Amino acid sequence: MQYFIEGLVCFKETCKRTLGEIPYDEQLCAGMALFSGKIVDMPNGEGKTLSGAVAAFLKYIANRNVHMVTANEYLAKRDAEWMGPLYHSLGITVALLQDKKYFASNNDSDEFQLVDCSNTKAYNCDVIYGSANDYIFNYLRDNLEIDIEQMVDTNFNSVIIDEIDSILIDEARTPCVISKDSQSDKERFILANQIMSEILEEINDYFINYKDKTIEINQCGISKLEKILNVSNIYDPRLLKDNKLRGFIPAMENAIKAYKLYHEDIDYFIQNENVVIIDELTGRPRYNSKFGGGLHQALELKHELPLSTETVEIAKITFQKYFQKYKALSGMSGTAAYDEAEYDQLYGKDVVCIPSRFNKLRIDKNDLIYRTKEELYESAVDLIQRINRTGQPILIGTLSLAAAEQLANRLRSVSIRYELLHAKHHMMESEILENAGKIGAVTIAAKMAGRGTDIKIESAVERSGGLFVLGIERQESRRIDSQLKGRTARHGKPGVTQFALSLEDEFLLIFGGEVIGRMMEKLGMEDGEAIENRLISKAINNAQNKVERHNFLIRKNLYEYDNILDKHRNEIYGLRKTILIQEDAFDSLNTIITNIINRKLIFFNRKLSKKNFEDLLRDISYLVGQEIVNSFVSRKQLLKKEVFVWTINVLIGLIEKKKKEIGSGEFSNLFRFITLQTIDNCWSKHLLAIDTLKSKMSMNIYRKMDFIDWYNIESSKLYDSLIEAIEAESLAILLRVKLVEQGQLQELS
Repeated sequence: MQYFIEGLVCFKETCKRTLGEIPYDEQLCAGMALFSGKIVDMPNGEGKTLSGAVAAFLKYIANRNVHMVTANEYLAKRDAEWMGPLYHSLGITVALLQDKKYFASNNDSDEFQLVDCSNTKAYNCDVIYGSANDYIFNYLRDNLEIDIEQMVDTNFNSVIIDEIDSILIDEARTPCVISKDSQSDKERFILANQIMSEILEEINDYFINYKDKTIEINQCGISKLEKILNVSNIYDPRLLKDNKLRGFIPAMENAIKAYKLYHEDIDYFIQNENVVIIDELTGRPRYNSKFGGGLHQALELKHELPLSTETVEIAKITFQKYFQKYKALSGMSGTAAYDEAEYDQLYGKDVVCIPSRFNKLRIDKNDLIYRTKEELYESAVDLIQRINRTGQPILIGTLSLAAAEQLANRLRSVSIRYELLHAKHHMMESEILENAGKIGAVTIAAKMAGRGTDIKIESAVERSGGLFVLGIERQESRRIDSQLKGRTARHGKPGVTQFALSLEDEFLLIFGGEVIGRMMEKLGMEDGEAIENRLISKAINNAQNKVERHNFLIRKNLYEYDNILDKHRNEIYGLRKTILIQEDAFDSLNTIITNIINRKLIFFNRKLSKKNFEDLLRDISYLVGQEIVNSFVSRKQLLKKEVFVWTINVLIGLIEKKKKEIGSGEFSNLFRFITLQTIDNCWSKHLLAIDTLKSKMSMNIYRKMDFIDWYNIESSKLYDSLIEAIEAESLAILLRVKLVEQGQLQELS
């Protein structure tokens, strides 16, 4: 302990000399809590970045490197460059991850500077800054590598997550996925789109769960589809051979979602004839992503855009499972206390609340509640005009790009100048926010209120009451509303917040609109009149509580299901790494051969029959060739079990022959390449099979069963099939592959 105390004294003095700042006691306490593995709730604007640096320094003293995780790449770069001189003076090496680029501190320079480097060098630094996506996609790409030299040996030692609720709570429901183009036929998407727009009817043919954004086609709808497609059973496995009908029900469900649940300028926008996803939480565009399962193609057909190729998943993991790989996990946020129970139940983490060092000068006004959206927008424009006349800057937060643009059009009609921050020009975020605290500034932000960024307030603004934050509609979570409020009154400065909403807001319609509506009728509201009432505000909070509980159950279920898939993923990635690092492939091949033959023997012994023996010979011919099997069977009558001994000898002989032909080293390289490709292809199919398994749980046949137990049993069967397929396919390809000279290859091409 004395060692750490002396270290903190050194840290404070170095911080003063390099950054011109002295850490406050609250920041030191927060840093020590992070070092000890806690989740820290620290008021907005009170120096979480420096608190993280305190914890990173303590980790360095304890001889542990640490991964510092931020919500986006802009914040990762900002924090690395800001804290870099401090680390450099303390002899701590620093790295920065930016998409697929890597930077590390130049140890040969007296001044701190980040220079290009390899991924290996970056990950060997003491402190590494990067966004959550950078860490996760590097991990997934690592486990698709076919060259061991290109892999990063991530030790998963220690991680500190800034804005931890954004990453482990808000983003938990969305897995990070690497995909590749599929060779599937596009006809089923076109047919599903036609049926959706012309034939199926809601309620009669399908049900929509607006809470979960899911679709269930009922028996009437299934019967109608079977009649249209001229099939007796749409679930008949034999239809898997038909390109148009294979996977037709998911395509049909996605066509319904595209028209009924996904809306332009709310969930996505159209740019250069492409569907661009809008991140549900940050409002930022996700240019390199596609909606999965055919939903992206359904949206393209909805808007009559060129139909893109469907993608298939080849690697994926959730934020929850990735960050649980670290031996030591901690994080910080200004709103962590809201989810204290979830951190405890899912991650076994305590939340430590750090008191503010400033007096709270923020005024949180009561909500303004209107009957309709039209009344809401008219009154919001009037309020903005009144505030703008005083010179007080105002930041308006909306839930969607569409709402932001609608409000912007109304402000334009009354000649109010504004800045609009949303997905279509998100690159201007820092520039727009830099001016948002100036006298007379009006800024509209569609979910992009610059979380993690200070809005600088002019002294004249402080005298006018500080930044006014106006929320148009409530978010589903009280915590996210609090984050919007946290954009103002930072560092002990004044500020004002208020929310304006209507009974037509989506989350109120789903979770409490009728109750609130009846209350407002009793109060005798006139059209266009806003109401500020404690009982109604309490009812809105209750509605948000319902949403939060609902979302927590979804995250908890995802967590339990992903435990099973994570076990499969760890074993498959472990197998890949074993194949990558071994020098001689022969031991692995012997194991594969023995496993294949033993499986056949066990199955054959269970069901002795002529047909099973014929099936057995067919499987063997798949490995060694039909001619070899025919010549052996015709030469002698044998006991059926003798086939196994003979098969092993033949396989080993074929392998030895091929090994001599091409040389031991080249043979191992060939085996390694074939096996890794086979693992990746089979794993991709396994991910699809697991997703299909989950979708079956909505079918009536499984509703009376324990979902987790059933899922565990069925997924285990799929995993056994996965291992069998990897071993059989890699061995068959290895035995059948033919090497040709370069000249022959040119002739063939």
